[in-house]
Amino acid sequence: WQMSAEFLNEDLAWRKCEVAWSAWLQARQWTVFPYTEAQGNIPGIAAPMAQQGGRVLRSPDFIALKNGRTEIWEVKFRTRSDVNQLTGLREHWISHATFRDYYRIGTATGTPFFIILYERATAATAGRWLKIDIQRVFGAGRVANKFGQDGEEIEAWTWPVNAMEVVEGTLQIKLGTRACQYPTPDKVGVTDFLTPGCENLILAD
Repeated sequence: WQMSAEFLNEDLAWRKCEVAWSAWLQARQWTVFPYTEAQGNIPGIAAPMAQQGGRVLRSPDFIALKNGRTEIWEVKFRTRSDVNQLTGLREHWISHATFRDYYRIGTATGTPFFIILYERATAATAGRWLKIDIQRVFGAGRVANKFGQDGEEIEAWTWPVNAMEVVEGTLQIKLGTRACQYPTPDKVGVTDFLTPGCENLILAD
């Protein structure tokens, strides 16, 4: 689980989506602990990790606390969904190994664990944020073989897009030359919640 140098590149879309979702949580008075920044917290492993019963697990991006409630968040970015050739349903996926780690964390802690996924805008459709609980990912999902960005076939866990909840009430922000939706309760003071070095996130109606 070594991290590539690109992982912390703030110009990459998935990193900017992490910043945007953290800002959304903070705008709603959540206190956010960004475990995505905890590189090297386990000796010999560069990527952020958690430990459970002596087992090393992939860490989610954020732990958020508010009024005695705790939520776990994992932020994903996708350019598109895949089509299940048998059902015709559109699907998203993560590696099966990653899903097992997230499911173990959510189940063992009894803490609400959400995947929040941004689908990039296309010429025909607007970008959108999609949310799903890890227990729902398990209930609606299945194992399938997929090809990663490097072209290598991997065992994945897939679930239908229609099992996810669209986050309503959003604004648009710019991700470099691309647009990304920015969920926020209002337009006032939202830039106060942007992390240092991310001032290039530009709000747009």
